[in-house]
Order: sequence, then C-alpha cells, then structure tokens
Amino acid sequence: MRFLIVLRKRAALIGILVLCIGFCCAARALACLQAMPEEPLCSVKTVQNAAAVTFDADTDAEQIPAILRALRSKNVKATFFVTGVWTEKYPRTLRQIAQEGHEIGCHGDLHRDLTAMTEEQQRQDLVACCKKIKAACGVEPKWLRPPYRRWNDALLRQAHELGLHLADCSAMTDDWRNVAPAVISEQAINRLQPGGILLLNCSGLNTATALPHILQALQSRGTSLCTVSQLAALA
Repeated sequence: MRFLIVLRKRAALIGILVLCIGFCCAARALACLQAMPEEPLCSVKTVQNAAAVTFDADTDAEQIPAILRALRSKNVKATFFVTGVWTEKYPRTLRQIAQEGHEIGCHGDLHRDLTAMTEEQQRQDLVACCKKIKAACGVEPKWLRPPYRRWNDALLRQAHELGLHLADCSAMTDDWRNVAPAVISEQAINRLQPGGILLLNCSGLNTATALPHILQALQSRGTSLCTVSQLAALA
C-alpha cells in the first residue's frame, strides 16, 4: 500500500515538473516571438482604396522642385527616403520637403548594401543617416528603406533597436533607367494596387514629367494617395 502511495506521489511530482517545463518553454517561445522584429512593409490589407507614394533620393536633387509641384497640385503627401550623403549636399531641399508636409525616411548613410556589413557597421550607418536628417530638418525618421531594397535579420534587429520600421514597396517602375514618361506612367498605374506602396526615384530624368499623369490617373480611380505612415495606420 505504501509502495503504491509513493508511486502515485512520484508520478504526481513528475507530472507537475513536466507541466512547469512546458509552461516555461511556451513562455520563452512567446517572448522570443514577440521580440522578433517585424518584416518590411510592402503593402497593407485595408478595405479603403488607399496607397502610399514614395521617392528614393540618393544622387541629385534636380527633379525635386518639379516633383514637389506635382504633389502640391494634387494635394498629395508622400514619403521621401533620403541618404545621409544626399542630406548633407541638399539640406535646404530636404527642409523644403519636410516643410511641405511630406514624410522623411532613412535610406542609409552612404547608399551601400547594408547586408554586406557587420551589425555594428549597420547600426553606425543608420545612426549617421538619422542624425544628419535630424540636423537638417528636425525630423527623426521612423521608416527605413534599405539601399537596393536589401535586408537581412541582422538589419531588422538593428533597425528595431533604433525604432525604425522597414518599408519596401509593392510597385515600382523603370524610371531609374530613364525610360519614356508614358512608360513610367503605365507601369505605375497598372502595378499599384489598393494598400500598396509605389516606389519612384528622384534621380529619374523623366519621373517628374510622368508624375502628374500618375497622380491624376490614380486619383481618378478613387485611390487616396498618402505617406507610408498613413497607409500603415489603415492596417
């Protein structure tokens, strides 16, 4: 009888121990899952017919006045991803972009492939870019679009620790290849879907020329054009 009681107590203790181990493992797994940085934002699921318009700026600023005029004429606010080097060269242009109500994002400091760097180098690059943006226009970026749209887990961790969210895109054009304005317009209009993010390049020679038609066509089909932050808020 005593032998059976001992066995039952031992079985009960083993059962409690197994439950405790299972609970600890589950809690640790949940904590790890919650700590994992989010994936880059390419689009959002929303019932609203909305899409974000974004520009990458990493070389010159010649087309930006025309780009701003087109955005202003259609009352559209966009997100501009700028590099640290570009910011140093064109601080007045960046201030104008910010003053007109557009969102400013980080595009890396030197426009180099961040996935080829160590985590410390990645962090230094992002910090340098954000500091230059803050110094030029007083804005602390909340979004990062990595150069060449390349990212890895290390970059996700560094961005997460710095309070940066990664933004990719769901639609892009060949504007960087300086194709005709009509080609840029057709690609943008056909490829951008509700909830998506359009990527255009400030350095494209024909981007500014194509932009008014792109905005007009998208708005004509009922698409509300906005910044990345505004789009993310609709998710």
